Amino acid sequence: MQQLDLTGGPAEWEGIAEVRPARDEGVMISRVPRRHKHLFGDMMGMMVRTPSGVRLRFRTDSANMVVRHEASRITFPGREVQPPVLDASVDGAAPSSYEGEGGTVVRIDMSVEPPIMATLGSGPARFEIPLPGDLVDVEIWLPHNATGALIAVELDDDAVIEAPTPDDRPKWVHYGSSISQCSEAHSPSRVWPAVAAGLGGWNLYNLGLGGSCHLDQFIAQQMRDLPADRISCKIGINIVGGGSLTERTFRPALHAFLDTVRDGHPETPIILASPIWCPYLETDPGPRSNVDGLFQDGAPNPIADALTLTWVRDYLAEAVAFRTEAGDANITYLDGFDLFSSADAADLPDNLHPNGDGYVRMGERWHALVD
Repeated sequence: MQQLDLTGGPAEWEGIAEVRPARDEGVMISRVPRRHKHLFGDMMGMMVRTPSGVRLRFRTDSANMVVRHEASRITFPGREVQPPVLDASVDGAAPSSYEGEGGTVVRIDMSVEPPIMATLGSGPARFEIPLPGDLVDVEIWLPHNATGALIAVELDDDAVIEAPTPDDRPKWVHYGSSISQCSEAHSPSRVWPAVAAGLGGWNLYNLGLGGSCHLDQFIAQQMRDLPADRISCKIGINIVGGGSLTERTFRPALHAFLDTVRDGHPETPIILASPIWCPYLETDPGPRSNVDGLFQDGAPNPIADALTLTWVRDYLAEAVAFRTEAGDANITYLDGFDLFSSADAADLPDNLHPNGDGYVRMGERWHALVD
């Protein structure tokens, strides 16, 4: 079989900042420019290389396709390890899902500081995907719950490989936490931003970054520079859960973030969304703890101006009202409870992250509310 050129040629990437040759074979992708690497640690470094929402597009008449991926997955103590899943779409049809065997599993114990990371197994995952054998557009959704090198995409030796039909859909840039990265989703095309994008006809760039949505200025600068017809930010759960900002520092950080984004997108619609329901942080401040895979009570002795999710929701709505009164006619507030509330508790197995069904419902609700 012949290998698809992953760094050039006719194939096109969507939803990434850069692609570069891996140390041994294949390529590494990143959703955040590597020049910012000195600004974040190992946890965020893994998140930016987890390709939630990332697609590889090309046109071929191959009848067979094999994708090999390192598929390093993250799990926490007490949580089931999900298999790596890849989605593939032909000529814009609904994607089909394919499970791979193998890959690396990394367990993160966040009950200690700093968190302990342990590798439980290793080896590449292999995905075998049948294709029609006619000249069609193929779109591969890389595993949303796995990082590591994309080793190869292999096609029939005599297959034609061409540039894909252009994706002319309007571009949507979304920023959020693990609840936007959606490692618990059923498959890559069913992370909730992808569900909403598919229903609304948007070309998604997903900056959902597990544990790493803290209003960092380098993310705001990236969003400022990305082409976008719509921008959304789902803010609060990492900040409250990690205790990274206080009432004093949250206000200026939020407005500075939005000001930076507005520098590149003065008229682009911005949706500022608040956190979904999380039982242990609604009225109690973080940092939260993770015991046996369940996210539980926050800090026993919080500082005086520690944040809660209730306060964050109130202030996000207040900030949108302030900016609207100041002349920004293209910013709106979306209450996270409209996406996922206490009525959905059965689909919140760890008290923090929705399950696959919950994420699909969030995407459907976002589309109904916004598009």
